Amino acid sequence: MPWDVIRIGFTYWLLLEGDDVAEDYNIAGIPTMYIIDQEVRITFVEVGANPEIGDMLFSAVDSLLATE
Repeated sequence: MPWDVIRIGFTYWLLLEGDDVAEDYNIAGIPTMYIIDQEVRITFVEVGANPEIGDMLFSAVDSLLATE
């Protein structure tokens, strides 16, 4: 299954026109944010707009880095 992924100066990958992928992962809201670790495990999920997302992402990534 090809993914239309582009990189535009972000430090993360962005999936555009990902209806098939959204269906595969049961994504019901936009935006949906996942953090996937190096062992390809989903370690963080947030669905919908959240003004606290920056702090939540930093905390989730810090936790992952602390376990390395």
